[in-house]
Amino acid sequence: MQNLTEFTYTFPSIPQLVSARNYLFWSQQALADKAGVGIATVKRIEKANDMGELAETLKLATLKRILEAFDREGITFAKQGESEVVIFGPNAQSRSKSRKRN
Repeated sequence: MQNLTEFTYTFPSIPQLVSARNYLFWSQQALADKAGVGIATVKRIEKANDMGELAETLKLATLKRILEAFDREGITFAKQGESEVVIFGPNAQSRSKSRKRN
């Protein structure tokens, strides 16, 4: 049986990105603003079937900005065995709760 506390930190999948955005109660526009990218970029990423599909058109610097926006909120992307997980640090949890009340 696999140790449930073992995580492998990975490049996020599209469902992980969408889950993290939703957890923070961010619209696609809010993510675009926080990452300093265009709304069309966020929509294109979330509409794609997988990151490989975007490899030809998405600049690494653009994806880095999006990941940094999540990192500033305390969100980390990982795998646990075969499962993809999103780790919500204490900052993300408290910020999400305060946004939900508003």
